[in-house]
Amino acid sequence: MVYTLRFFSVQNAVCFIILTYLVPVLFTFYIQGVLKLKKIFLTYMVPVLFTFYIQDVLKLKKIILTYLVPVLFTFYIQGVLKLKKIILTYLVPVLFTFYIQSVLKLKN
Repeated sequence: MVYTLRFFSVQNAVCFIILTYLVPVLFTFYIQGVLKLKKIFLTYMVPVLFTFYIQDVLKLKKIILTYLVPVLFTFYIQGVLKLKKIILTYLVPVLFTFYIQSVLKLKN
């Protein structure tokens, strides 16, 4: 019985020492490691990642300006020409007819 009490008291003393001294020291080393890692990440990795991001954006912009914009502009111009053809073919004669009829009514 005495041995078990002594064992528990030694165990309690070891736990007390670990919790009061060792854990704060290890936590301090952990925090220092995190801060060092953060500094390394912000110093070296962020500029590299940002450079890759900018390069991707510039590649995408080049692709859009090289291939997509001319195609879209071509479709736009074709649409404008079709609309112009429709207006000249169908709408202008109708409007001209109404105009002539109104002028003739005014003269009579």
